[in-house]
Amino acid sequence: MEEWRQCVQWLIECGVLAPTHRATWPEAQVFDLAQTLRDGVLLCQLLNNLKPGSVDLRQINLRPQMSQFLCQKNINTFLGACRTVFLMGPEDLFDARVLFEVTDFLKVIKTLSKLSNTHLAIQAGKRAFPNARYEEEDDDEDIYRNLEDLANECDLADEDDLYDTVPVEDEDIYGDIVGVQQPVQKSLSVHEKKNYVVKELLDTEKNYVEALNMIVQHFILPLRNFISPDDEQIIFINIQDLFNVHKGFLQDLEKASWHQRTNNISKCFLDWKDRMLIYGQYCSDMQYGQDHVDSLCQRKPDVRTKIETCQLACNQGKFRLRDLLSVPMQRVLKYHLLLRELIKHIQKTPTAPKEEKEGLEQALSAMQDLAQYVNEVKRDNETVETIRKVQDSITDYPEGKDLSDYGRLLRDGELRFKNQRDNNVQNRYCFLFDKAMVLCKPLRRSSRMSEYIIPNCQGDTYSLKDVLELSDQTIDECRNAVPEKGLFNRDKWNHYWEMSDKRGACGWTVYVKTSELKRKWLEAVSMALDNLCPRQLTQGKGATHQLEMYTFKEPTRCSVCSKLLRGIFYQGYFCSVCGKMCHKECIGYLDACKTDAPLPPPRDFNNTQSPTRVRMTLPPAPELPPRNLSSPRASTTPSQLENKHMIVQADRAYHGIPPPPIGDRKALTFNDGERIETTDTTDREWWEGRRLRDLERGWFPKDCVSEHKLSRSHKPSYEEPESRNTSWRPRSLATNGSPAAPNRSLQSFTWYTGQMERAEAEKMLESLSMGVYLVRESSRRPGQWAISLKHKQVKHIKVNQQNGCVFIAEAKMFPNIVELVEYYQKNSLGSSFPGLDITLATPYKEYKNPQNRNSMPPANSAPTRTNRRSRQYHPIGTAVAKYQFAARDMRELSLQEGERVTILSKAGGDQGWWKGQRADGKMGYFPSTYVEEVDD
Repeated sequence: MEEWRQCVQWLIECGVLAPTHRATWPEAQVFDLAQTLRDGVLLCQLLNNLKPGSVDLRQINLRPQMSQFLCQKNINTFLGACRTVFLMGPEDLFDARVLFEVTDFLKVIKTLSKLSNTHLAIQAGKRAFPNARYEEEDDDEDIYRNLEDLANECDLADEDDLYDTVPVEDEDIYGDIVGVQQPVQKSLSVHEKKNYVVKELLDTEKNYVEALNMIVQHFILPLRNFISPDDEQIIFINIQDLFNVHKGFLQDLEKASWHQRTNNISKCFLDWKDRMLIYGQYCSDMQYGQDHVDSLCQRKPDVRTKIETCQLACNQGKFRLRDLLSVPMQRVLKYHLLLRELIKHIQKTPTAPKEEKEGLEQALSAMQDLAQYVNEVKRDNETVETIRKVQDSITDYPEGKDLSDYGRLLRDGELRFKNQRDNNVQNRYCFLFDKAMVLCKPLRRSSRMSEYIIPNCQGDTYSLKDVLELSDQTIDECRNAVPEKGLFNRDKWNHYWEMSDKRGACGWTVYVKTSELKRKWLEAVSMALDNLCPRQLTQGKGATHQLEMYTFKEPTRCSVCSKLLRGIFYQGYFCSVCGKMCHKECIGYLDACKTDAPLPPPRDFNNTQSPTRVRMTLPPAPELPPRNLSSPRASTTPSQLENKHMIVQADRAYHGIPPPPIGDRKALTFNDGERIETTDTTDREWWEGRRLRDLERGWFPKDCVSEHKLSRSHKPSYEEPESRNTSWRPRSLATNGSPAAPNRSLQSFTWYTGQMERAEAEKMLESLSMGVYLVRESSRRPGQWAISLKHKQVKHIKVNQQNGCVFIAEAKMFPNIVELVEYYQKNSLGSSFPGLDITLATPYKEYKNPQNRNSMPPANSAPTRTNRRSRQYHPIGTAVAKYQFAARDMRELSLQEGERVTILSKAGGDQGWWKGQRADGKMGYFPSTYVEEVDD
């Protein structure tokens, strides 16, 4: 067994990898393991499993998805603990960048092997690897090659769910203290089921109020003689205020239940929802409170003894104080679930009054809005904490200015900047925010491990070199540019775009390693520019306003939809003329601007204080009418449908700059040579289409592509997969022809040889040039195919068949064998088989007889890379967007009102987020309260 697979088994034995992790699958590749380890989180958890307390979990960034800065901080925390706790020498460790960039993953495997052989690991009862029978082979290192190329193209954001569910232990605590909903008996009538849910709401609220009172009476009051007022504030936050709010709320609920009318219960929620906004503060600070309890218990034995005494007095020691502190967050996120269950039973009651149903719907909307607000306040506090860590790492960052003033961090990583005046090239680490690119010089790049790794190392430090305000910059993505081969004496860092200062200052040429990284950076820059100046401001009534990104000091409602603005900084937009406040997605619904403006709302943006740990109180706010969600949609006339289906090829790359001129149009980005199926060609300048490699849909400049028209009567069958409900069988090309070669059988393709033995194929190819290939039908498995390819030796690749698709690796599936071959003619097999960095260059028949060419596009023999899906999701439902949602960063998914979205994961449901996929193939997170689940 290869050493990396033994490492996987060891990690499973140590309890940090699940036995079903994708790295254990038969078709797994070494990159599956590398991608799992790149963010450093699992490595830190590994050390704590081997020796509890090895790593302070408060130092770990548990969700560092797209940030190289945060990932390397985690990795350095792991390496520091290996030195100081596990006493490993510097020669046994690796540089943090080696793992994040996956430049030498074999070195990482060797480090983990050394770790498995340390005294503490063996003392923990874990078997070391590799086993004694393992013998390293000369070609073992081949599988570790080309991993850096994959890492450059694979973000970490999709490796795991961004928003974790509530830990099971916390859910158990909530269930024991407050009471978990019991299943409603099927034998009960609809009216009895409704009363059952109402009773459960009341009973659980009583239990919750008792739990809050227990914390006040048995912990807060007794501990006042042992801890300082500051300690009390950090640990218990505003639990006393929560207790007072819920005492009043419970009294109103009990009065409402006496009348047996749920519209009275609805009124309770609507009356108390504003006072429940204090949960934003509690949920944001809860983790700090729990950590502070642990810290005090470690530092002060008398405090630890007193807390243990309090725990015994109130619940016989069943739950620790830190566990009890999680209950309020659990409770506030349950209300909308209880109301939804109540609505379900009311809807089944034909005699229920209309106002009763409407009241419950309003209450549900209010509690969903509250849950969304609470989660976004918590999330923004985490974002501000991340920005603080970035600011702390910049040793010479000026005082009196907070990095969070530049907005949210959208992307970070290494870039190269060439001064357009003197052509001087500088390496810079770039932090891209909504408003600016902050350019830094890394201060530590020592190659000697003894200098690079120090105890409790928290990551790289930087020196500030420049801040490029995006509002002052003009971006040119250099679509017609040819990569500057050899500029840096290697085939990397040759993909670029240009930035020029509108004020006439120096311009820059910005270089990245690959075309895929260029696309991702330009997409992030495009999002930043759109956050700074939304496209909706250039059209309709939105153009009449003077809107700017704005930080509201107090909880504030949108002037359009009356929902709360999310988060604690740059929550929305404020018009300096008329005083309107709104979400980004609501700009298009604003009324025309009026000049009789009120005073601006309070803000704390232009002062010297950071938005960190915002304390909020809410003044009473009037209810605003909901916006009209039934706005008419543009209809499509028959003339608009003409000439829609074309397959076009990109003559040059397009990365979203310039953006489509109409605000609600999404840019479709692509690389040079990609194929796109057009769906709307009626505009003279901009076309709509979908990329054939992933079916993502959007708009692009017409002049970026050249046309290859299809017959109107012919459907592009190779772009439309077969139904997954049918059993797989080879498709008849006589009835389902390729757009490139309609009505063709497999025998007409110069790469197909029919049924053939493996040995015969090997004999035919062994003396030929690299890249010559053939596709054969297996003589042992009739109806199934294999690809035989001349590389260093002849390689044989099985073509798998599943659910109506064919594939050689599950990361990339195709509707038929022709589409698969066409893809790997242009994209390297190395993305699926590391070490096999070659394309299907020359069909066998074509090599033997160059005149025997068919109409298939010529293969590109140069090794290229393809996108690799790092995680496979299976649809679990469908939803329709009730409101428009505008993504604020690269992980989120924008939705239009009425748009259908496929639900891929509800793992973040308790955090207010689901993961989904639009019809254009784009995946991301969206607020679960903004959609309504429907039967597909």
